[in-house]
Amino acid sequence: MAAWLSQYKTMGCSDGTREEDPLVDSQKELVKVLEKKGVEVRAKFGEGDHHTVELMDPTKANAFFVILRDFIFKTCSASVTVNEKRLYEVAFTGQTARSGGWQRRSGRLCPSDQCQIPQPKFSPTSPIVLNQDGTAKRLFESPTFPSDPNPSSPSPVLSKDLPLNPLLNTSLRIFLPRRRHHHHQPPVSATPKPKLPLIIYFHGGGFVTCSKATTGFHTFCVEMAFQVGVIILSVDYRLAPEHRLPAAYEDAMEALRWVRHRCDDPWIADCADFSNCFLMGTSAGGNIAFHAGLRAAAEADDLVPLKIKGLVLHHPYFGGVKRTGSELRLINDSQLPLSINDLQWKLSLPVGADRDHEYCNPTVAGESPSLEVVSRLRWKVMVTGGEEDPLVDSQKELVKVLEKKGVEVRAKFGEGDHHAVELMDPTKASAIFVILRDFIFKTCSVSVTVSRL
Repeated sequence: MAAWLSQYKTMGCSDGTREEDPLVDSQKELVKVLEKKGVEVRAKFGEGDHHTVELMDPTKANAFFVILRDFIFKTCSASVTVNEKRLYEVAFTGQTARSGGWQRRSGRLCPSDQCQIPQPKFSPTSPIVLNQDGTAKRLFESPTFPSDPNPSSPSPVLSKDLPLNPLLNTSLRIFLPRRRHHHHQPPVSATPKPKLPLIIYFHGGGFVTCSKATTGFHTFCVEMAFQVGVIILSVDYRLAPEHRLPAAYEDAMEALRWVRHRCDDPWIADCADFSNCFLMGTSAGGNIAFHAGLRAAAEADDLVPLKIKGLVLHHPYFGGVKRTGSELRLINDSQLPLSINDLQWKLSLPVGADRDHEYCNPTVAGESPSLEVVSRLRWKVMVTGGEEDPLVDSQKELVKVLEKKGVEVRAKFGEGDHHAVELMDPTKASAIFVILRDFIFKTCSVSVTVSRL
């Protein structure tokens, strides 16, 4: 055992004073035991990093791979260099990264002065290969998390899955703060607790990947339901390129009508306030929330008793044919490089459409009658983004169009924040939940507090 343990590597998370991984002390203790036995150990505990952060943050994953490669090849006493190997063409999420005069592109290396903007083949979440029949093969599916409806669960939020349209293979996941479950309700004689605002949520993934069960989006909804004090209905819509837009918008509207006609579901009927509903989405989901909102505004009377009060566009996914300043400045962004951005629109828009189609660039249709209806209904809109997101200029342009139409907009663009940063940084997620809670409950004009959940 000592022979093959002559070198040993362990990774963990710590910032010296505040442990971000509950397991970090056990990991450090293991290091001590190994070193005591004469095993050569190389240990690294990332400052401020949470448990398995590299699974959710490509930048940190790449940094880890540099260290791992150094460890492996030094241990092997090999002289193989990166540029002497043909790398498997599925890595690096399509991003471009410079290293020592070489540029990594779609899993290969080439001299920097010969590299152009990489021609995309893969989505930012998982590699994707197009089949000749127009379908896609996703080479890596994002990790998923099961729903947990058990009222005895230690989770502060319960969740359960329900079918939306079995013929289209669409479904829903409801997130309910556990204390609002009937097992935790006060006696019948006691004053009933007020119902909670309802958020109908759409996950991201560039329209081509992910689902309501994707771990990052599931965790985000759990924390949002608990910290904001809302019920969340997360929609599993059809993905492109098998189902190009407007399929996702149609699925979103079907979810609204499901709520309208399924008032008998106990989690929704007993706990959700239908008169205080918000449409929300992250990234591509923010785009869906916006376009579903325009459709819902046009048939608001038919959705009663469901009454939409506003839209929450979380790092919404918009663009256009003309490159924005932020797209050019962040052309090789680690989260959403321009090549991947273009690919996702190519796979998602109607065949033959360019990025100035209204689905991608709503500012082109700035005179849309639907925006007039949104203003007349006095819906409020919250737009959040990051200054280091290639999409930020398009998001700001949308804010201007909405304000010009008389829509009340609350916008926040975090300094130094990348695309959908709150999915990977719990601290930033909590900060945005504080703002979201204030936006929702001020819009609802109610005074429910978290302590009353």
